[in-house]
Amino acid sequence: MKDLSTWDDVWVRVKLNLEDMAGAVTKTLPIVACQISRTKSDAFPFNATASFSRTGAPADEDAVVTVSGHACGETLHMSADVARGGGFVLLDGPIVEVTVRSTNEDLGRDLEPWLADIQTFLQEAVGCLVRELQ
Repeated sequence: MKDLSTWDDVWVRVKLNLEDMAGAVTKTLPIVACQISRTKSDAFPFNATASFSRTGAPADEDAVVTVSGHACGETLHMSADVARGGGFVLLDGPIVEVTVRSTNEDLGRDLEPWLADIQTFLQEAVGCLVRELQ
């Protein structure tokens, strides 16, 4: 497997996991639509979401899965959760704090165990999402 060395590499891994999760949800609930996206800012250098809608309209967000990184000084807080469209958190995912080092290669190595935990969390979130979206 390729070493994680940039946010783009993190995105590739997270996106694949979100797509697998969304596929499992929509296989059970074919009427549900999912939109996966990525954003970034100075405070949040990484933010990936999978937004689910019972009506298929992107504006009608009934559930959302977020995988994000929040920068605070020299520390990066990475987390994930499943929430209702209104923001009520249904499931908290794995959290990790890493010190921002001088190279992206170090960051990728530090995030690798957390990314494996994210994959498991997203697989386990399917049941919660199906119950919420029925």
